[in-house]
Amino acid sequence: GMLVKVFTVDDNDLPTEYGLKMPHIPLVDLGEEEWEDCSLIQNLHRVLLIPVKKAESLIEGEYLHPLIWRPNRRELKTIKQEWEVFRDSIRNGKAKRYRVGKRNTNDLPVKEDTQFLHMRPAASDGTVTELDPLGNECTRMTLWLNDTAVQRLFHPPSHLGGRSRR
Repeated sequence: GMLVKVFTVDDNDLPTEYGLKMPHIPLVDLGEEEWEDCSLIQNLHRVLLIPVKKAESLIEGEYLHPLIWRPNRRELKTIKQEWEVFRDSIRNGKAKRYRVGKRNTNDLPVKEDTQFLHMRPAASDGTVTELDPLGNECTRMTLWLNDTAVQRLFHPPSHLGGRSRR
């Protein structure tokens, strides 16, 4: 199987939604997973990325050259390390929801702390909740591929000897 992601990008080919949303895995399940058989690695085995220049709708957008991404060994090593940080944080109760002013938040790492992954609320308004493995009430969260990581897949840094995957 192949995960297919159609997404809008800005003029710099940066995804406009802060990244690409992965299929939701309940926190209680994610907290119990091991890397070798985790749902994320199954979804990232092969990904068809189809960027669309932002327009009023996807249908009206300019479809750019697609890319089939199979994470290389270096990418997988970094993704594994970041995934383990999220999994271990969930196991340790850091997804527990608490209020700061009018906002709900948690103690999970944020996008700026990682290269490939971050977690965001599964519902756009963050009101849907679920339990973590410790029974804490948490905002229902989903793993995302970082927008900058997706952008680099289409435009690898030349100083690293990267080649275009187009």
